[in-house]
Amino acid sequence: ASLENLGEAIAVFGSDGRLKFWNPAFARLWDLGDDGLSAGTHVSDFVEATRPLAATGGDWDTKKAQILSAMTRREVTRDAIECADGRVLEFVNTPLPDGGVLIAYAETRANGAPDG
Repeated sequence: ASLENLGEAIAVFGSDGRLKFWNPAFARLWDLGDDGLSAGTHVSDFVEATRPLAATGGDWDTKKAQILSAMTRREVTRDAIECADGRVLEFVNTPLPDGGVLIAYAETRANGAPDG
């Protein structure tokens, strides 16, 4: 199966921090629609666009910095995000040899079971 047809939400950010690839599931997951993402979107702009779902209280600037750090770290990172709409998104950030990062998200229920 190609990355575009996976149910898992996938995005690739380049070593310059700019969006290189995403599949339709990624845009749907973050409710960004067809116009919400474009090639070259910087990772910090993407994180800001997720604020309505990712900001679940507390200091947004601190949370945004934590998200950006996790997304750009040069090591495999696994974690989960509790969204404002009640969903829990598990994610894995995987560094790529060219300096970019592949990010894969999967929606889970609150009890940790895969959705669907």
